[in-house]
Amino acid sequence: MINGIIFAFLLVQVSCKTTKEQESAVLSAKEDRVANTSSSMKPPIAKPLPPMKLDKSAVDKLKLKSADDSLFASIKRTPCYGRCPIYEAKIYNSGFVIYEGKRFVDKEGIFIARFSSDQLLEISQRAIELHFFKLNDEYDSPVTDFPTTYTLINNGKIAKLVKNRVGGPDNLKELESFLDEMLNAVSWTKKSDVGSH
Repeated sequence: MINGIIFAFLLVQVSCKTTKEQESAVLSAKEDRVANTSSSMKPPIAKPLPPMKLDKSAVDKLKLKSADDSLFASIKRTPCYGRCPIYEAKIYNSGFVIYEGKRFVDKEGIFIARFSSDQLLEISQRAIELHFFKLNDEYDSPVTDFPTTYTLINNGKIAKLVKNRVGGPDNLKELESFLDEMLNAVSWTKKSDVGSH
């Protein structure tokens, strides 16, 4: 009888100890998961990129003066399963702008224009105000029928490219709209039709 009581007492002690060890292991695993999640949610550090040059064929085709003009900003919108505007605009440090409208846009073809230094400064300041350089590099979803917007700003110190298909924050959408407004307000000269360059 006494042996049975001692055995039962030892069994309870061992099971309590095992339960406490399991609880401790579960708590430790949860803490590790929270630490890993919080570190993975930090926005990536934007790294400087080498200057981008105008394509030589574009220089020849559009009779530009030089290919040494580096890219300052760009916005590109891709197709979707519908009538999403498809275009790309590249803005260079000299203020030179190339716009290629492909489909579902008012301007189809290749157009050129020029921004003033004040307009370039306005883009740079707006990107800083909207914390563009602190954004994630990508906002995406496995659903593929949404259009994607690629926005690039190169302020001379940091060049950052952000891909936004789904779930981009409001400040990113505001910068995208701001760039569109600036492009719509400029005076364009048509250089060629779509696909003829």
